[in-house]
Formats: sequence, C-alpha cells, structure tokens
Amino acid sequence: MRIITILIFTISVLISLNLKCQYNYTWYKKYIRIADSLFIKQEYKTSAYYYTIAFNYTSGKALHEDRYKAASAFALSKNYDTSFYHLFRLAKVSFFSDVKTLVSDSNFLIIRNDKRWKELVDVVSKNYNYINSQKIKLIIRQLDSIHDVDQNSRKIMDSLIKEHGLNSAQAKKQYHNIRVSDSLNTILITKIIDDNGWLSKNIIGVKANSTLFLIIQHSKIEIQKKYLSVLQSAYLSGNAQSIEYAMLYDRVSVKQKGVQLYGTQIKFNETENKYELYPLIEPNLVDKYRNNLGLDSLKYYLTNWEIKFDLPQKK
Repeated sequence: MRIITILIFTISVLISLNLKCQYNYTWYKKYIRIADSLFIKQEYKTSAYYYTIAFNYTSGKALHEDRYKAASAFALSKNYDTSFYHLFRLAKVSFFSDVKTLVSDSNFLIIRNDKRWKELVDVVSKNYNYINSQKIKLIIRQLDSIHDVDQNSRKIMDSLIKEHGLNSAQAKKQYHNIRVSDSLNTILITKIIDDNGWLSKNIIGVKANSTLFLIIQHSKIEIQKKYLSVLQSAYLSGNAQSIEYAMLYDRVSVKQKGVQLYGTQIKFNETENKYELYPLIEPNLVDKYRNNLGLDSLKYYLTNWEIKFDLPQKK
C-alpha cells in the first residue's frame, strides 16, 4: 500500500497549542458576517463589538482581512487603543506590508495624529522593504524552482504507474530519482527555515510558502518530527495553513502509531483497488478537531476519493 498525500491549499485560519481546544470556526464566521454588515451600515461601535466576539471564538486569532476591518471599526468608534492593538498585531505578527493602502485609508484619518501612527507606518514600511529585498526575491526563486521539480517528478511517477504499474522497472527508477531529489531539497529547505523561520505567504507568496510544507512532508520522519513544532508555531502566527499542520501532524502520527487525529492520510489498497482512510484516534470527535482548524467535515473531504465515512454509532 502507498500513502497518497492530499495537497489542499486553504485560507489560513487558527489553531491552539492544545489539540483538543474548543475553537469554533463556524461561530467565528457567523459573527464576522454580522460585524461586516454592521460596518457597512456605519454602526461602527456595534460592529467592533461583534468582531471581538468572533475573535473570542478563536482565542483572539483572526484572518488578516478581518483583523484589518476590526481595526477600522475601532478607529471609527474612537476606541483608538484597540485599533492600534489590531494594527500592530497585523504589522508585527502577520507581517502586513501594504503601506500604500494603510496611509491612504480614510478610516484611519482620525488616528493619524497619534504618536503611535508614525511607529506603525515605520514597521509596515520596513516589512515592505524586506519583502522587496534581493534576499527575499532570491529565496522566492529558489522555492518556486524546488516546488516545480517536486511536483513534476511526482506527476511523472503517477503517469508511469498508470502506464506500467507500481512495481514496474520504470516506476521503481523514478521512485529512486524522487528519493534523491527529496533528500537534496530537504537540505535546501531546512536551511531556509533555520535561517529565516517559516516565511509566510505575505512575504514570499502562496507558491513559495507551500513549498516549505511540501518538502518537509516528503522528508524522513526525523525531519518531519523536528519541524512539526516549527510548523505549529508558524500556523499559530498565521504564517502557515491549517491543512498543512493537520497533514504533517497526521503523517507523523501514522508513521509512529498507525493512527491519525484529523483524517488527512489516505492509502491505496492495491488488492481491492480502492482508497482507504488510515485509522482515526477518536472517530467520534474527528469533525470537532477538523472544525477547530476550519476544515470541512471528514465525510465531505473523503468524497474526493470515493471513500464513504460514517461516524460510529454510540452504544
């Protein structure tokens, strides 16, 4: 049997250090919609209140665009301290760099005379200059190239398996080539992460950011275990995606214990010629854990491989 890695790129949401936390992404989205509608009606104080309620459902974490709107609502309702709190969190944690939008946004006219405004603009400007530096541009080119090599080699492998079979000489030779490429790419990727941290999509773009995860998940278990905590920290800071953390967590768990928490790992049963789900740690709670990360239900997720999943009946 072989593990089929599912690559899904979703909007980064939120996760807790406690894997069994009570985050509720459904309620987060509900209150964000209320806050947005109130903002449009220019009911800024009430809008800010509902943004706060939404963020409470995710332990204070939020999508970047939602936090920016919350900062606007607080500024327009004359709660300047909270507005600056959200703006500085965007700048220092999420690496917000759109200085042009910030300085031209009329929603913040009311706080531009505050001494904190200059400090904020300086931070966002530095972010912009860093993102546009030659160092980052070089890293982006390197990561984009690694991404293409990684994905193209696996597409060739899939074609060879379909044409000649999994155990054919052609497939085995390509598998060896992939292993060699993965080893070399792992050296490059781990150095980038060690030197620069887990660079977010706000800094290097979606494709280059996803490459960090792709190569780590294709590496040996020792590397996966080492960088799982790094990926978790990146996700908590909004620098990586929920599905990426879930997949690496499950992959390590499957390799070590044969079971998984989020249900992201699939295997192909050659004897029965169908895809199967690796065993779950807590089948009755899997959708709760997935919801904590803002992921779809497992039943919906598995329709991509025509795998039927029903929750065990309670006795």
